[in-house]
Amino acid sequence: MAIKMTDAQKGVSLAILSALFYSLISVCVKWIGGALPTMEIVFFRALVMLLVGSGSMVLRHQKLGRKHRFLLILRGLSGAMGAFTYYAALAMIPLAETMALVNLSPFIVSILAGLFLKEEIRRNHLLALLISFAGALCIIRPTFEGVGAGYLVAFASAVITGCSYTLVRKLKHDVDTPTIVFYYNVVSILVAFPVMLMGGFVMPVGAEWFKLVCLGLAALLFNQLNTSAYQYAAAGKISIYNYLSIIFSAVFGSFLWNEHLILGTGIGIALILTGAALSFWSGREDRRS
Repeated sequence: MAIKMTDAQKGVSLAILSALFYSLISVCVKWIGGALPTMEIVFFRALVMLLVGSGSMVLRHQKLGRKHRFLLILRGLSGAMGAFTYYAALAMIPLAETMALVNLSPFIVSILAGLFLKEEIRRNHLLALLISFAGALCIIRPTFEGVGAGYLVAFASAVITGCSYTLVRKLKHDVDTPTIVFYYNVVSILVAFPVMLMGGFVMPVGAEWFKLVCLGLAALLFNQLNTSAYQYAAAGKISIYNYLSIIFSAVFGSFLWNEHLILGTGIGIALILTGAALSFWSGREDRRS
């Protein structure tokens, strides 16, 4: 007998899977290393996603939605910039630190959704936000001494990605997932292509093509799963599960690149996870009351 899942359960399951593929994206980017410019990686990732995603839409006889094209383009622009800053940060600082900072984006979503989508922000969520930002400061370094650009780029990625996810929340009732992802890829390609050419194109060779395909597939699966998760459930209900990508990334970074966490980073990650847990459980209490 098949078990019927509620929308909230579907959202949670999709969020967990998206967290795994989010960490795999970072693994692929580090795997490529500095062999290719960052904007070139963004371009080929979007190209692979577009080709595979469009083929899937054709096979399933899915059609593009025609509503909210301006918001779809805006979501594509913010998504492309979020990806660029994310990949740039991965080239500068360790995997787990990048993921911890980038995963502040759900809290950015909570703030923006409260301001622009009129989603309620309760006191416990504000406390969770402060705890998580304290964790971010521990990673960046409380005194800002010896702070590399990579930490600030990763934080910028969190803000930009939060804007992108907020747009997904805005679009969720009127636009289907394939349409959102399609526009995201097309806009990313249009933005990345001229910048890639002006910055000096480097032709991928040998295994680099395979790595780019793996990156594109991981990114496609992440975007499909993550977009669907936000459509099935409110951001506050599933945000905690996005933080599993920090744990996945710490494991991958340790085994693949021998990256070890320093004390400040470990405390920072613990605070971010604590804030996420508080946000999640306070959300559950709010729904019971």
